Amino acid sequence: MMILGPKASGKSKIAENLAARTNMCHINFDDFVKENDLSQDDDETVTMALIKRLSLEIKPRVVLENFP
Repeated sequence: MMILGPKASGKSKIAENLAARTNMCHINFDDFVKENDLSQDDDETVTMALIKRLSLEIKPRVVLENFP
């Protein structure tokens, strides 16, 4: 599931609450890029890192926020 919308529209709160209530993993894409120091990398490298992260996820469902 992807949650998209303008800044300050409540995406994060909705994603966090939805993930908590449905036993989903919440991943904020912007935070993922910062945490993994991928801000200077090309799109393919970032996408492959995200795919690797998703493949290692234990929970079968994911809420992905702020994905371009």
